[in-house]
Amino acid sequence: VVDDRGKLVGILSNRDVLRALGQADIESVRIGDVMSKRLITCTEDTTAAEAAELMLEHKIGALPVLGDDGHLVGLVTESDFVRIAHDLLSDEPA
Repeated sequence: VVDDRGKLVGILSNRDVLRALGQADIESVRIGDVMSKRLITCTEDTTAAEAAELMLEHKIGALPVLGDDGHLVGLVTESDFVRIAHDLLSDEPA
């Protein structure tokens, strides 16, 4: 989730959604109220190994990638690492 200036302010995980489902009036729940605001991020210069280590250490499935100006430029996910593992383990890239 980014603000009107493109600055990262939160991330909505499946755990956040499940927690929100427990609220009485789910239809009126706002993303800003249930998103995770304690963010673990990396930069474009972070190596894949470092990104994987951060994800394992913090038990997260997605890692926002920030540019030099602090704006969101991408997202590394568990699926990205599964694709890498697949490519390394098979003869044909995914």
